[in-house]
Amino acid sequence: MIVACDDENDGGRYPDVLTSFADVITDKSGTIEKMNDGDGISYSVSNASGGYKKDTLYRVVAQYRFVDESSIYLYNTTKTISPVPVPSNHIKGGFKTDSVRMQGIWLSAGYINIVLQIEGAGEAHSFHFGQDSISVSGEHRLVSLRLYHNRGEDAEYYTHRAYLSVPLKQYQLVDGDTISMGVNLYGEGMKYYKFAYNQ
Repeated sequence: MIVACDDENDGGRYPDVLTSFADVITDKSGTIEKMNDGDGISYSVSNASGGYKKDTLYRVVAQYRFVDESSIYLYNTTKTISPVPVPSNHIKGGFKTDSVRMQGIWLSAGYINIVLQIEGAGEAHSFHFGQDSISVSGEHRLVSLRLYHNRGEDAEYYTHRAYLSVPLKQYQLVDGDTISMGVNLYGEGMKYYKFAYNQ
């Protein structure tokens, strides 16, 4: 189970800076040495940013600027909620789908990226991704997923932002496959977002 509580703090604002979901990779000393952007393009990181686990990939929202065509200067990273989906019936305590507000959802290189607005008073919320089914039609597959969200006893006083990123590489998708992501929205109920895989 992934537990997270985020707020509106974007880690500061900087001039001429891009913000993107990205993968950052650390070296053997725990320093970020490389970033893969939302299109899967790899850049070296010009400024040392240590204190991470060694030889590890982190899925983050990154704030950065270009130094040249092959390197970036990394200002800030915010870790995303990115567990590998599990069968929906494997989540203990039942599959909860407490309501959220959708700020954005899109398909990028190997992920579905999601930005949510969460109502709460600061208590931790639990998130995960449930795999409902994988169906086959001809040569193509439909992977059906849903967002697990458990707000617990948190009161709905303030709006917080949550960044989530659904890993898809384990499905070995090919062009023509489809991913469906179900999210329970305030005032709408369960809404399914479908993406045609075309990488």
